[in-house]
Amino acid sequence: IAGKIKGNLENELLQKLVDAPVADSFKVLDVDYKEAEAILNKNNISITDSSESIHDISRKNQKDPEEIIELIYNKNDY
Repeated sequence: IAGKIKGNLENELLQKLVDAPVADSFKVLDVDYKEAEAILNKNNISITDSSESIHDISRKNQKDPEEIIELIYNKNDY
């Protein structure tokens, strides 16, 4: 049961991160907005403004939200 609770919490946190405005999500990921924007642009993913969510960006760019988070979170790899 404990593993299930942990998994549910992880999924809930991830969902909140994906649904929040990117200005907030990027802070949680410890990356500057302009830096994240540059990383995403380099990977052909566009951001319209900081009020968009990662979910909005993923739909608009036909990418998986987790792919976007990985690009930003692993910023030194890209």
